Amino acid sequence: MSDEKTQTDTAEGQSELTAVFMREQRGKFTAIPVSEVTRTPASSGTFKLYVNKYWGVTDDDYILLYRGYSPQCNDSKSVVESIISSSSHIATKVKRIDAVWLPHKCDA
Repeated sequence: MSDEKTQTDTAEGQSELTAVFMREQRGKFTAIPVSEVTRTPASSGTFKLYVNKYWGVTDDDYILLYRGYSPQCNDSKSVVESIISSSSHIATKVKRIDAVWLPHKCDA
């Protein structure tokens, strides 16, 4: 795991995240602070709401999106525990979060 953090857009859909949330690129993962994604969005737009999910979370309390668009969450705590146990995963804990708002890009 690299300690290097950049603000570059590396995956499709990143521009929507940049416009709405502070985020960091951490290798193959996009990290977004839990404090930002749990607030009701202040701007209008299309969002996907994840309700009562278990998330792989970093020590500094960021949720993760693999390659910028695949949320690292599940209904089952044991599934998330299994996923983050991989040596290549950067999440260090599992956290149940009541509501997570992420921008959603609808394909026409």
